[in-house]
Amino acid sequence: MNANTNTSRKATPATDKAATVPAMSAFETVKRNFETAYAAGGDYSAALLDLSQAIAYSTLNKCIDPQRKTAADRDSISDNGQSPALLEVKRGIYFDRQTLDNTATAANKATKATFTADGDPVTVTADKDAENALNALIGETLSDGIDLVNTAALALLEQAAEHTTAPGWLDRPYNVRRLSKRVYIRASDSAAYSDVETTPIQEVYRAVRQAIQNSRAIQTDPRNGYTYIEDLTADGLDTIYYRLQKYADLGGYNCDGNYTADRQTVEDYESIIARLELSDRQAQVLRLRMQGRGYKAIGTYLGVDVANVKRTMKQVQVKAVKIGLTA
Repeated sequence: MNANTNTSRKATPATDKAATVPAMSAFETVKRNFETAYAAGGDYSAALLDLSQAIAYSTLNKCIDPQRKTAADRDSISDNGQSPALLEVKRGIYFDRQTLDNTATAANKATKATFTADGDPVTVTADKDAENALNALIGETLSDGIDLVNTAALALLEQAAEHTTAPGWLDRPYNVRRLSKRVYIRASDSAAYSDVETTPIQEVYRAVRQAIQNSRAIQTDPRNGYTYIEDLTADGLDTIYYRLQKYADLGGYNCDGNYTADRQTVEDYESIIARLELSDRQAQVLRLRMQGRGYKAIGTYLGVDVANVKRTMKQVQVKAVKIGLTA
């Protein structure tokens, strides 16, 4: 009886501790594992790969279906639709990881280092079957998913080089200077840049998200219909961009559907609009037309009939003729 009583008393503190200390999620555990392995200074490649893969999966899940909240239903059809290309990339990460792991295993078994009778180091075949498997595996083509994993790994290492301190540094906030999210920014605008708070792990997610956005293998049509003009701030330290109205291909160079132009193009465009001396309604209709909207869509947006929209555009055309513009 005493033995049973003692056993019960020993088990109680452990039970109480488990009830009061929340368990870390799997992702939090992977983050802490990488932080610990990196700080130790040894071989942290496995921990880096695990975290990079988890970040790539997480980012793809959000991009595949931003409205979906339950991860268990990711592969089912949602109200807003899913990207088949992104789903394929997500599945490819798993198979890429398996291929790389199998390749490493086969490579370790296939050969061994030894010495000749004269004492010279040589590499010889240790397992013929493993060697055949290795030759087959190295001929496999990896998917675009592994590129996202590598992007995450590179971003993690860059953040680690700048911020690694005590465990938890991946979630420790810091400030960065970033271009403000504006539709249009002038070179003389002092508010073009602002300091925003972020964390190392958020910057890694940002890098992977940008890689997804820029990937030609994922995007069916990478064009967004805008013309961007690159310029420098007044102090010459930062790059800013002018953005023209959508579909405003003002004599630029068509590079695979993306138009480029110079600063003079923007200034000429602004000068022309100013010379037209448009009314508020005329300026609004012209802006919507420059965005590629049709007369019916503009009428619906403004709450007027199509004839009213056409009449307004006719007025704009008359003003353009008066200042010497011709079709």
